[in-house]
Amino acid sequence: MRKANSRICLTYDRWTCITQEGYICVIAHFVDSNWKLNSKILAFSKLDPPHGGHEMTKKIFEILLDWGIDRKMFSITLDNASANDKCLIFNGSYFHVRCSAHILNLIVQEGLRVASGALKKIRMLDSAIKYKHAFGCLAIRDRNYVHCPSDDEWNRDARMCEFLKPFFVTTNLISGSTYPMSNWYFMQVWKIEKLLREFIMCEDLVIKEMVSKMMTKFSKYWHDYCEILAISVILDP
Repeated sequence: MRKANSRICLTYDRWTCITQEGYICVIAHFVDSNWKLNSKILAFSKLDPPHGGHEMTKKIFEILLDWGIDRKMFSITLDNASANDKCLIFNGSYFHVRCSAHILNLIVQEGLRVASGALKKIRMLDSAIKYKHAFGCLAIRDRNYVHCPSDDEWNRDARMCEFLKPFFVTTNLISGSTYPMSNWYFMQVWKIEKLLREFIMCEDLVIKEMVSKMMTKFSKYWHDYCEILAISVILDP
């Protein structure tokens, strides 16, 4: 790995087990001379407390030194814990890449909290909409069925499906582990921002409030795009 011509990207996670012991896992990702993406676990080990930014920095650097790749780093992907910003120089301004799938999940969850009341009658939106007419017939035939959505609710559900589906597609795309993702980052984030700006003008007040909350969460993490990964769009062959 130290002989690889490419720079090396790291993904890192830390968690605490039920016995309150901390563990750390560091994985290296790089492209070899055959343009094949490789992923190697560098370390899976116990992390003694405290678990602050300084301690994590020391542990990660020790791992990099052991592998002889401390001067080959390109980026490190972490979750959004505040302590992670202190792991890197310049508070991670250039080398800390926040986990995009995690951020997308946070954005969607923020919106669903607003829309939970509107969605409580129908949980599986995409599947339920296909049987809209069947629900209508059931409401006519069965007097005990009193929870049939109104036309306005069906229309809202259809719009929500239209709005949320790109998040599902993008999350699956950027969660891939068998192909490089750095060259896809900029366009996918831009598409999500474009989608939010489009739907924030929606006439439905529930959807509009939902998107407004999601836009706030988006701006919190992606107000400034990652400059290094944006450059990869230009260099992508």
